[in-house]
Amino acid sequence: MNLLSTVSNNPPAIPIKYPYADVAGIMPGTTGSSFRCQDIGIDCPFEAHGSTRQELMKKFIEHAGPLHNMQVLSADVIFKVHNAIK
Repeated sequence: MNLLSTVSNNPPAIPIKYPYADVAGIMPGTTGSSFRCQDIGIDCPFEAHGSTRQELMKKFIEHAGPLHNMQVLSADVIFKVHNAIK
């Protein structure tokens, strides 16, 4: 089996504008998950709830871009958010 034959041709679940955010698409989903900016040390009252990690990551990206001036998320921020999702 060729490695390239195992690669999916599905488009990323999150816009390419956030080049590292598609990592969220491969994280396993959870039910009844939540995330708060305060969970990663940001002094902000934002709180999101969703049924999957991908949904929460998308909500965080939509929030963080305009309100925290994070047009592109670093891998460090993505992993902090991933680990903070409850």
